Amino acid sequence: MKAQEESQDNLADMVSLFVEYVKGIPVLKVFGGKGMFRDRLDHSVSEFGESSKNISRLAAVSVGRYTFLIELAFALMATIGLWWTQQGNFLFSLI
Repeated sequence: MKAQEESQDNLADMVSLFVEYVKGIPVLKVFGGKGMFRDRLDHSVSEFGESSKNISRLAAVSVGRYTFLIELAFALMATIGLWWTQQGNFLFSLI
């Protein structure tokens, strides 16, 4: 899935920036480059958040469709069962 690959790439970028940030805190303090790095980190976190939302929406749609089909099948079985009960036809005749 393209959306999952994009989300994984965004996660990898975000994690690498966090590691770079943690390892480079002394350097950032000395040279004062914290602002630009912070902007890159914020952008990376935002991109990962958006791609994660897209993945969640896709999963929710799939689960929603599956649930709808299961509920539809249950309603159909209940309706047919009620109709058979009203007709006095309780058993299938497989012979």
